[in-house]
Amino acid sequence: MKFRTRIYVLVILSLAAMGLVISAFAVYDVRVTGLAALEDKSRALLNVGEEIREQVARKHQLGLFARINEMETTEQILGAVPVVTAMNSMRNREEEGNYKFRIPKFQPRNADNTPDEFEANALRGLTEQNQNEYFAIDPATNTLRYFRSIKLTEECTL
Repeated sequence: MKFRTRIYVLVILSLAAMGLVISAFAVYDVRVTGLAALEDKSRALLNVGEEIREQVARKHQLGLFARINEMETTEQILGAVPVVTAMNSMRNREEEGNYKFRIPKFQPRNADNTPDEFEANALRGLTEQNQNEYFAIDPATNTLRYFRSIKLTEECTL
């Protein structure tokens, strides 16, 4: 092979290697940026849920639910509970918001809230490490999972 041909091959291989390295960095950057955006969306979504809970709690403080003892149906009573209102609001927008909202809990009243293995590990991590939130990629579903502790107020324990 001529010297000139060797130079061309060397230059082409060098450019191809640089292209691969740049592409790998670009893919990594897109992944990191995408995950950060999903984390921000998840955090913002739960902030809205917490604000709904706080707004209903304020209505309790203003006496708007003074007749709660006169409520007869479970639906009426649960409608006055701030955390239930927030959870229902979040669930009602799952499809529209392209997310899945769950409230996993050990020994839940509602069996639908029994944590799967991934959720159980996250809940233990939140408790044992005293964290407020936890993000992780679920390899089984290739989804970002976000967990945050629910803060119950006096109005939530009706």
